[in-house]
Amino acid sequence: ELTHLNVCVRFSHCRDPVFGNQIIPDTAILTVIPFHHGFGMFTTLGYLTCGFRIVLMYRFEEELFLRSLQDYKIQSALLVPTLFSFFAKSTLVDKYDLSNLHEIASGGAPLAKEVGEAVAKRFKLPGIRQGYGLTETTSAIIITPEGDDKPGACGKVVPFFSAKIVDLDTGKTLGVNQRGELCVKGPMIMKGYVNNPEATSALIDKDGWLHSGDIAYYDKDGHFFIVDRLKSL
Repeated sequence: ELTHLNVCVRFSHCRDPVFGNQIIPDTAILTVIPFHHGFGMFTTLGYLTCGFRIVLMYRFEEELFLRSLQDYKIQSALLVPTLFSFFAKSTLVDKYDLSNLHEIASGGAPLAKEVGEAVAKRFKLPGIRQGYGLTETTSAIIITPEGDDKPGACGKVVPFFSAKIVDLDTGKTLGVNQRGELCVKGPMIMKGYVNNPEATSALIDKDGWLHSGDIAYYDKDGHFFIVDRLKSL
């Protein structure tokens, strides 16, 4: 169960010039992310609150996607990692004028470092903007900041949120470059599972920390890296 506050905070991140997009007139976004996924729904709705023009693709088609980037002068495109492998190898990219494209954002699943680097090179971008989140956190709560891409990382913690890495056996908070379970806390954490308080309390502890089930670490610059998964939520 998500709350009005959960959604409003997500929308504020879409408007953030570091973790979202600068509010520039005539900005156009192209997305192929389905609305049944939190990344697709709340990112798209958030960009609508920014006044951006949204171009939706209900089914991915390679040439239609590239032609849309060109014809609609798209500045930002939202993709899932499964589509990156195609673009890393496709020569179709070179047929289109993609000079307006400022960024490609990836979410919904981990993106392999090598694939992300290959796609960034193919599209002549400095990097790929990534994000990490769960349905239980409304949307992404770790996002690549503008101009601060690091290959293999999913980004830094967004405003109003905290994150920590804890030891799998002791629950002790770990430090830089130490692997453990990623726990997050902030105003986008769901209210709970509907009519299932036991499952809610198993996920969110008494101090409000959501235990993600993902194994991760962070580096000295505050970038987080997801390396494995304990369980599926």
